[in-house]
Amino acid sequence: MAQLSRSAPSELGVDAGRVIGFLDAVGAAGLDFHSLMILRHGTVVAEGWWAPYRRDDIQLLYSVSKTFLAMAVGIAVGEGRLSTDDLVADLLPDLVPQPVPDHLRQLRVRHLLAMASGHRAETLARIVAMGPDPVRNFLALAPEDPPGSVFAYNQGNSLTLSHIITALTGQRVVEYLRPRLFDPLGIDRAEWLATPNGIDQGFSGLHVTTESVAKLGQLVLQDGRWGETQLVPADFVADCRLPQVGNSRQQTNPDWRQGYGYQMWMCRHGAQRADGAFGQFAIVLPDLDAVIACTGQVPDMQRQLDLIWAHLLPAFRDDRLPGAPVDQQLADRQLAGRLSRLSVAGVTASGPGPAEPLELSPTSAEDPFSRRIERVRIEPLPGGSRLVLTIRGEGFAFDVPRGRFADGVLAGLDSPFPEVSVSAGWVSGEEYHAEIVSRRTPHRLRLRARHRGPGSQPELSVGWLTPPLAL
Repeated sequence: MAQLSRSAPSELGVDAGRVIGFLDAVGAAGLDFHSLMILRHGTVVAEGWWAPYRRDDIQLLYSVSKTFLAMAVGIAVGEGRLSTDDLVADLLPDLVPQPVPDHLRQLRVRHLLAMASGHRAETLARIVAMGPDPVRNFLALAPEDPPGSVFAYNQGNSLTLSHIITALTGQRVVEYLRPRLFDPLGIDRAEWLATPNGIDQGFSGLHVTTESVAKLGQLVLQDGRWGETQLVPADFVADCRLPQVGNSRQQTNPDWRQGYGYQMWMCRHGAQRADGAFGQFAIVLPDLDAVIACTGQVPDMQRQLDLIWAHLLPAFRDDRLPGAPVDQQLADRQLAGRLSRLSVAGVTASGPGPAEPLELSPTSAEDPFSRRIERVRIEPLPGGSRLVLTIRGEGFAFDVPRGRFADGVLAGLDSPFPEVSVSAGWVSGEEYHAEIVSRRTPHRLRLRARHRGPGSQPELSVGWLTPPLAL
């Protein structure tokens, strides 16, 4: 069962017309989706990628990483390496302050899993600023309340869990999971960003494909079982899917007020989700025996979930849809065609632009990565343009056809964003736009050049549409 099977939506009681309505609503709302997979009864009934994103791309999942981390903890529990009631101080004795502070005499693994370390707010910035060992710093940072008494979404909890797995196994989490989870699920590519001291981030940093996200959701739906093998203990997965500490006072959006399990959020409609910034989701729908996986660049994630509830929940019917089979098959074909033509918005070029090359330096750069760009050269080409970026003295050239994306790499820059696709062109006689989509992430870099002709000072602004989050 490593590979997911495929079926037409109508064969498994999914209304393709409703899914088309969802795609229409996503477009009308201007939401920047990058991929979508819908599973029913363990079978894929709809899948699509918004070009230039594609099926085989591995993508940064942000906090969906936490749920994969929880599976690692559950597997370690099943192997007898620890229990959720173990004291964190006993598992990481070399990192514990002496004498042992009172809060570490109470802090247990289950508190870390449930975001209930007792801290009332995020700790990441503080523990990074305290010195080079953020887990040691986290353990030294006394919480405001007793462990287990209050919820606060806190990356320090997840980072400490990652360190525990490495301390117990001698392996990074990604290495520990490979034979125990990734291989059985048929996840061939998985990369996890590490902290400077060699521990996988845990709270973020995992890169896998959208289908791997869907498989995670299906594994959770199946209580940790895959085929004939119980990969993660069922009772541990059950705890992942149950609210451990109430969070309604700390959250305002309705799907963030339903409680938090073990590195998973509870949702309305009896659902649970693995949840990553900018719209990375694996949504588990037990009552419908369904999973929805999606990726994107959506800052308003509650709006994203609202559209899923409004359009996709009604798409799941009984196993036989009402109406004539020929009509259902037509809707299935229409949906398949629609999914094959998805695309993110690129640059709409209006003309060829100036006949002579233009070279300029940024006059505005909003972030450290943008400030690495030293020069930009724009050259005319038949039917498009050549965009040359000079970054830290190295040139990267992209021949971009008008109205299409061109693939390339930004390699050797000590950056997690190597694979890119570029859309660019002159949107007027004096203004050139470029969108550099970082296909390993939800993000895209925007260049805006303006040149009013001889004697004028050219302008170039560079910045992310939504800046990446970083450690």
